[in-house]
Amino acid sequence: MAETESRVKRMTYLEHAAAILERSRVSTTPVQQEPADESNGSSQTSSRATNKHPPASGDRVSVTLWERFDLFPFVTPNPRLVLALQSFAKGAGLAVSLAGALVLAGWALDLTVVKSISSGFVSMKPNVAMAFVLSGVTLHLLSTGPTNGHLRFVALASAFVVAVIGFLTLSEYLYGWNLNIDHLLFSEPAGALGTSAPARMAPTSALCLFLIGVSLLVLDVRRCYPVAQLLTILAALVSLTAFIGYVYGVGSLYAGGSSTAMALHSTLCFLLLSSGILLTRQDHGLLAIVTSDAAGGVMARRLLPAAILIPLLLGWVTVLDEEAGLHGPAFGVFLVVIWSIVSFAALTWWNSGSLYRLDVERQRAQDELNKGQAQLAEAQRIAHVGSAEWDIVTNAVTWSDEMFRVCGYEPGDVQPGYEVFLQRVHPDDRTQVEQNIARTLRSGDPFAFDYRIVRPDGAIRMAHGEGKVVHNDEGEPVRLLGTAQDITERKQIEYALRQNEMRTRSIIDTANDAFVAIDAGDVIKDWNPQAELTFGWKREEAVGRTLADTVIPPGHREAHLEGLHRFVLTGEGPMLNRRVELEGLHKDGHLFPIEMTISPIRWGRSHIFSAFVRDITERKQAEEALAHQTRELTRINSELEDFTHSVSHDLKEPLRGIEAFAGFIAEDYADKLDEQGQGYVNVLRESAVRMKDLIDDLLQLSRIGRTRLDQAPVGVSSLVQDVSLELSFALQEKRVELFIDPDMPTVPCDRARIREVFKNLISNAVKYNDKPQPKIEVGCRSDNRVFTFAVRDNGIGIAPEYYEKIFKIFQRLHHREEYEGTGVGLAICKKVVEAHGGRIWVESAPGEGTTFLFTIPRTAARQPGQEEQDGKYARAV
Repeated sequence: MAETESRVKRMTYLEHAAAILERSRVSTTPVQQEPADESNGSSQTSSRATNKHPPASGDRVSVTLWERFDLFPFVTPNPRLVLALQSFAKGAGLAVSLAGALVLAGWALDLTVVKSISSGFVSMKPNVAMAFVLSGVTLHLLSTGPTNGHLRFVALASAFVVAVIGFLTLSEYLYGWNLNIDHLLFSEPAGALGTSAPARMAPTSALCLFLIGVSLLVLDVRRCYPVAQLLTILAALVSLTAFIGYVYGVGSLYAGGSSTAMALHSTLCFLLLSSGILLTRQDHGLLAIVTSDAAGGVMARRLLPAAILIPLLLGWVTVLDEEAGLHGPAFGVFLVVIWSIVSFAALTWWNSGSLYRLDVERQRAQDELNKGQAQLAEAQRIAHVGSAEWDIVTNAVTWSDEMFRVCGYEPGDVQPGYEVFLQRVHPDDRTQVEQNIARTLRSGDPFAFDYRIVRPDGAIRMAHGEGKVVHNDEGEPVRLLGTAQDITERKQIEYALRQNEMRTRSIIDTANDAFVAIDAGDVIKDWNPQAELTFGWKREEAVGRTLADTVIPPGHREAHLEGLHRFVLTGEGPMLNRRVELEGLHKDGHLFPIEMTISPIRWGRSHIFSAFVRDITERKQAEEALAHQTRELTRINSELEDFTHSVSHDLKEPLRGIEAFAGFIAEDYADKLDEQGQGYVNVLRESAVRMKDLIDDLLQLSRIGRTRLDQAPVGVSSLVQDVSLELSFALQEKRVELFIDPDMPTVPCDRARIREVFKNLISNAVKYNDKPQPKIEVGCRSDNRVFTFAVRDNGIGIAPEYYEKIFKIFQRLHHREEYEGTGVGLAICKKVVEAHGGRIWVESAPGEGTTFLFTIPRTAARQPGQEEQDGKYARAV
């Protein structure tokens, strides 16, 4: 029965939530409403949903009283105090039942001390004792919380019997009836003390039983609970009046004229029973504020006992003093008044201090709460997470400040509501959002989904929503809590990461090198298409195998695994982050040369290793062929050098003979030769000399490039001065003005070779100059990486079409009769400069002089076969 009722309530809540969702869906349109309209709509919905109190147009006093009797719905009771009071209520029920049972036993055994406590007191009637047994059992069952249907029926039936007993007895007094219910259990002789009719209870007892029976019947009917409390309080006042009559000795307070008086232990049982009924429900009602931890609850718990006990004790003391003759009634009143003033003033002062401390603590707690809320708001702002709460019963919606910003508003711009939220959801996602929320309301399961938000300015943002339903103690959904996080940037980053991953994957898959990735356990994790071609294993075959068993030759597997293990332990590996050449194992078993680069990548607490592998079989074959050619060229160059020396010796020897004998003829037979014969002899001598010079130049040209440069720091200014001294005869003969820059730098070069360059260039400047005052300038300028030297003259000049031709061997621009020379000098200069890593060129125009420029690097040129740091100096000054 209880389960059926709970299910009906749950379905009522769900139907209410579904109706709200349906109204929201119907009222939500793609067109944005004005904020004022939204606010009005939300307010109307809220007022319709929450109108469970009397109309707000009623009197303010009645509204305030109704709020008191609706009993502080926002009060949170003290859990420990609630448990203690519930235990007291259950104990009170058991105590009242036990007292009633004892009195019934006293009637059965005719024990006056049990029936009347004393012979001078009125006895508790059997019907009252039976009613106490039934009402005590009912209170105990209702105080234990939810019970099964049978026990609940027993409790309600007992309460109904108690109310009927009280009602029937009151009817007997009011109408003079005799319903013969007084002797149903036991009989009482006529003339019993304080009894108007044998075994008939007092009318005040009948009234109390009726009130308590009705209050127990409606105790769990929420809308009737204030009525139950009022009836219980009325019963407590009636029984308290009788108890005060016994304490003060005023018979009229408990006797009620000629009617039967209420027994002393009946007053105690009624007070205990009333207290138990009031204390058994603390979540609503008059006791809600008393059991709370609020300042009002603390004050109520301190003042209520004092307000009851202090006047009672003062009155009792006053009555005792009057009976003892210590003072008269007027002075007794004075004592009650003065002691009441003093007692309540002291109590007020004490509670004021306590309230002040509570207020300080509350303010401190409020400050901490405000600080926490500010921190929460800042955290939400930083994380772009907004929160919302929807009260399903009242349809009231609250948003955090960041929730407004997520939806594109500033806090307070609009009245938050479910309809406002749906308006901001992208039309294509709106149905999905509504379905997810409705599904959560039906099933109670949390929801989590992504959706788009269209802000008022038209910007579309991605959001991630999560939420859950909060149920009350009866399992009914009462609130929906949700969050919305702006994940636009995260989605953009995820998209960029996916694109980057796809791009990286594409690069790896299309790379010309094989790519292999392994973990710290040597297990292959990635294998690109080129790896399939290189090693013969398909990707699905290779992934999951160990690298050692797949591509490492058997002889190197142990070393490979040891190196991997050593890196995992020490972080050091001699084969990592460098190119190494070794042998790889093909799937068919043959070995082939590979070049591999392995790089470790930190991955969490472990490592993965990426390797790029290249099959260098063709390169090795090419290197072998090149090495073979190099050996052949070395052998041929050696033979050519021997041949050159041999030719030089064999050619120079006849030329020396020709030159010598031509000289002998010219000197010894000059008088015997005519002028023509002497001319022939001179031509013979000049030809021999020219042939000798040509052979020397050719030999010098052949040596450049075949011999290593002897590079060392050379002061160029002093070097050119030496050249000028060597050419001083030619310079003086043509009266040439030679200007040498004294600040030319020191450069790394082969002194003899560079001397030859300057000698050739200066000689040409002297030779090819037809000006009456020849001038030659030698200078230098410094650039970032090179020194540029220049030899400038004011000679005959060179046409641009011959700029390249003049650097070729045997290329002359003039007849030998005009300007002598072999045509090899500039070719030698070009080869020497290029051997130093520089270049040479010419800038000239016919009749305007010529400038030859060449460069020398600041760093000594690397020569074939030279290792780094080899030679005298590796770098220039």
